[in-house]
Amino acid sequence: MTRVDVRFNVDAGNSDDVLPFVAFARDRGWFDAPVPAVFQPARLASYSETSRFMRRRELPLAAFDALRAAVRGALDGIAVVEESEVPDGFPHPKTSVCAALAHGSAVLGADGLVYRCGLQVGEAGRAVSAMPGAREGAAPVGADAGFWEGFDPTRAPTCSACTFLPICWGGCPKKHLEGDRHALDEQGRYWRTNLPRLVARAAGFASGPAQPEIPLAIQFRARPELAEA
Repeated sequence: MTRVDVRFNVDAGNSDDVLPFVAFARDRGWFDAPVPAVFQPARLASYSETSRFMRRRELPLAAFDALRAAVRGALDGIAVVEESEVPDGFPHPKTSVCAALAHGSAVLGADGLVYRCGLQVGEAGRAVSAMPGAREGAAPVGADAGFWEGFDPTRAPTCSACTFLPICWGGCPKKHLEGDRHALDEQGRYWRTNLPRLVARAAGFASGPAQPEIPLAIQFRARPELAEA
C-alpha cells in the first residue's frame, strides 16, 4: 500500500476550482482506498527573486485560509487535509525548518555553482561557492555563505520577541535573507489565525475556538512596540 499526496496549487485565478476538484476526487474514490489520499491545498507564492512577478497572482492569506477551511469541511471525517506549516497536524516545537540550514547542505546548479536553497538555483548572486572548474563570472559567489552558517532566529530582531518562535522557528530562512517583510509578516499572521484552531483540534474540541485570532499584543508581549508598529 502506498500513500498518495494530492497537492493543489492555488492562486487568485483558480481558487474557484478547488472545491469542485475535491468533489471530483471524492466521486472517483480517491479517499476510499485502504490508504486514503492526503489532500494539501498550497498557496502559490513568490519564492524567488526571478518569480517576483507572481506576487500579483497570490491569493490573499485570509482568502486562502477561508478556502482551506472549506476544504477541511468538505473532507471532514473522510480524508486528511495537510497544512504545509504543520504537516503532522500539531504545532510541535521545532529545531529546524529547512534542509538548507543543515550542516554541509548543498544544491548543485547546472551553472556549476553551489547553492544552499534549491529555490535560488540559477540566481548566481546567491550561490555560496562554485564547483571545481566552474566559471564564476561577474556574480559575487559566496557572499551569502555566512548567512546560512549563522542563521539563528533567536537573534533576529522580530523573531526573538515573538511568542510563536518555538513552533515557527523563524519560518523560511530565505525570506530573512532577502528581507521579504511581506512574507515574514504573513508567517506571523498564519499562527495568530490558526494556532487556536490547531490546539483545539488536538485537544479534541469539535467546535472552533471563541477567539478567532490571537492579538498582536500577545504575539509580541515581550516587546509591545512591535505590536504597535
